Amino acid sequence: MNNILNNQRFLIVFDLDGTLLTSEKKIAPKTKSLLQKLVSLGNIVTIASGRPNRSVKEYMDELNVEEPFISYNGSLITNPFDKSFTPIEKRIPKKNILSFLNHFGEDAFLNLMIEDGVNQYYLRDNEEYVNFFHPQGMNLIIGSVLKNLKSDALSCVIQLKDKEQKEEMQNYLYSIDSNMSIRYWWDSDNFGEFYFYDNNKATAILKLAERYHIDRPHIICFGDAGNDIQMIQTAGISFAMKNGIDELKKYATFVTKEDNDHEGIYYSLKELFEKEI
Repeated sequence: MNNILNNQRFLIVFDLDGTLLTSEKKIAPKTKSLLQKLVSLGNIVTIASGRPNRSVKEYMDELNVEEPFISYNGSLITNPFDKSFTPIEKRIPKKNILSFLNHFGEDAFLNLMIEDGVNQYYLRDNEEYVNFFHPQGMNLIIGSVLKNLKSDALSCVIQLKDKEQKEEMQNYLYSIDSNMSIRYWWDSDNFGEFYFYDNNKATAILKLAERYHIDRPHIICFGDAGNDIQMIQTAGISFAMKNGIDELKKYATFVTKEDNDHEGIYYSLKELFEKEI
């Protein structure tokens, strides 16, 4: 890897789980110190995650970075540190969710999780869901989503009973909205989430880059999973984590020499910015 000169500030963006966070959901100490150093040099450090904004904010707080960040896989850009910042959001229409559930019936799902920023809707009570989807501060509504859903959503996650219906469900959602599909999770393929073709981590990152007047060659991204592919393709310099999926590594400029549990980010950025830090 060639060293680069910091003639212009960089926008440096990290996925959370499997990337910035260790298996214990911590930011590794050397990585944290280096990121704070890069911020002090004038670079922009932020997070793009599938997690809700309230969960992402705790790690922005830990880094002591008060910049806009991306949550819900690009559906929300917010900056709770700046009251003048107007959130940028892309919501899933309530009518699309209801049409989908009416067509397949709620019995086709082991569970559902839908969030609108105020309420979390679960089809069935599940302690693992509550731990995974970070419900802190949310109003939990458990039961029929068809009966209970109140508004457009920031996130819609489905858990299928029958994986043979995956393609059928994708096709049906596309039939009611040609800008939407379902992304199935690479590590739990009976889980899927609704998404827009024109809205993802990459499109959100480009909006931030425009805000900061940073061109694409000066965007650096780190990721590990399938929902990071677009941002890895968009970045001028991109890193797939050593522990990341092989599909992502095909698109990355580099693969980190160490994984997320062994300071993979620290060693990659230290080499990249060696003359500046």
